[in-house]
Amino acid sequence: MQNLKIYYFFFICSLFLQAKGQRDSSGQHKLTKLKAAVEVIFKKDQLNGAILITAPDGKQLMEANGSRNGDSPVSINTQFQLADASAIFTGLLIKKLIDAGSINLTDRVNSFLPELPYQELTVEHLLRHTSGLPDYFLLEERFWNQPRPFNNYDLLDILVKHEPRLFFYPGEFFRFSHTNYALLALVAERVMTLEFGEALKQIVFAPFGMPNSGLTSFSSQQPIGPFATDISGKISSGPETSDVNGDFSGYTTLSDMAAWSRHMQKNQEISSILATLPTEKEVPYHFGWVIDPVKMILYHDGNWGGHKATVVCHYPTAWIIVIFSNRGDNLVKIERKLSKIIQKH
Repeated sequence: MQNLKIYYFFFICSLFLQAKGQRDSSGQHKLTKLKAAVEVIFKKDQLNGAILITAPDGKQLMEANGSRNGDSPVSINTQFQLADASAIFTGLLIKKLIDAGSINLTDRVNSFLPELPYQELTVEHLLRHTSGLPDYFLLEERFWNQPRPFNNYDLLDILVKHEPRLFFYPGEFFRFSHTNYALLALVAERVMTLEFGEALKQIVFAPFGMPNSGLTSFSSQQPIGPFATDISGKISSGPETSDVNGDFSGYTTLSDMAAWSRHMQKNQEISSILATLPTEKEVPYHFGWVIDPVKMILYHDGNWGGHKATVVCHYPTAWIIVIFSNRGDNLVKIERKLSKIIQKH
C-alpha cells in the first residue's frame, strides 16, 4: 500500500512536469514562429520601428528596424511617442493609488477637484469613459486663444467657467473623451501633491524599471533624448499647442517596455485589472485599457502624425505585444498577424 502511494505521488508529479514541459515547449515554439514572422515584416519593410513580444514565462523577443530620424538607426533604446496609448500609464498610476487606499473608484471627482462643477462625476466614470464630458480638443478650439500651450489646468478652468453640457448622465453610456484622463492626471497631482510627471516616475516608471520613459512638454523646453522623429521630422505625439498630460504626451522605449511587461506578468497586473470590472454593464474600457472579451485581449493604440503605438495583452495566457512606428505604418495589421500565431493552439 505504501509503495502504491509513492508510485501515485511520482505519477502525478510526472504528469505535472510533462504538462509544464508541453507549455514551455509550446511557448518556445510560438516564439520561434513569431521571430520568423517579425523577420518577414522587416524584410518587406512593413515597419519602421520596433517590436517587443513577451511570452508567459518571461522570455522576450525584441527587434528594431529602420531609421530613427533620417540619420540614426532605430534601436531598443529609441524613445517613441505613445499618443493615446499613454493612458495605460495613467490608468496604472490611478490603480496603484486605489490599491494604496488613497483613492476609491466611487469617490466624487470634486472631492479632489472641488472647483469642478459636476457633482455627480466619480473616479470610475473618468477611468471608464462614462463621464459624458466633451473632449477637450473641442473645448480648446472653442474657448482657448492664448499664445502659450494649453494645459490641464486651462482645461479645468474652462470646465469651471463655462460648464459645458454633458453628453449624457454619468455612468449611462460609454463615450471616449480625452478630458477624462486629463482630469485623472489632476486628481493624481492633488492626491500626491506632485506634478503628474513626477507622480508617474515615483509610482510607475521607477518601480517598473523604466528610466527612459516620461512626458514631453512644449513649455518646459526639456532636453531631448534619442527620440524617433515622425515622417514630418517632429518628435511630438500631439498638437504643439497642447501641454495636456494624462491622455497624451507619454514616451518610452522598447527596453523600458520589456521591463514593464515582466513586471505586469510577475505581479499579475492584468488579472488584477480584470478582477475590478463590474459585471452589470458592458463597458469596454478600464484603467487605460480597451477590453475585448471576444478576442480575450486588453489593448490600446496611439496615433498622431507619423507616431503610432500599439500595446496588447492577451489573457489569461499573459502574452504581451508592443509595437512602435514613427512612419505611420499599419500596426493593426502587424499586431493581428502576430496575435494569430499566439492564439493558435
